Amino acid sequence: MTQSTFEKTVRAMKNPKQLSDSKAQYFSDLWFDQALDLTSEQQTRLGRAYLKHILGVKGSTINRYLTGESKAVTEIGIKMSGKGRKNDYFAYWEEVSEVTPKTYSADDLEWLTENAGGWGAYDFILTVGNHHLQPCSLLEQMAITAHVFK
Repeated sequence: MTQSTFEKTVRAMKNPKQLSDSKAQYFSDLWFDQALDLTSEQQTRLGRAYLKHILGVKGSTINRYLTGESKAVTEIGIKMSGKGRKNDYFAYWEEVSEVTPKTYSADDLEWLTENAGGWGAYDFILTVGNHHLQPCSLLEQMAITAHVFK
């Protein structure tokens, strides 16, 4: 199978973020490249993990959010704006590791949990949601909600 011109162009792009911390830069570059190969299903699992572990949203609310139910959109939007977050970083990165096997070592998960905090989880989901070849409706909906409730 040959790559389209669009895919070749996207794959040739380099991560525009330049961070002073070399470990943070390593992960930012990894996520930028990794986003291109994630399937829509993987992206959806990553979005669900973010909503569950970082924002503390229950599965039933996530399902209602996916249908566009206004109460669920509002609940998630309020949590995205910084109120009532759960922030279980270890569980989040552990689930990311399950969705993207053989990507993260135990040391990587420890560093992400202890050092990346909220910026890492948000930057990861933002990078995956914006730099992809396969669209994901959950990540697109999350981006819209974040914009509306900022």
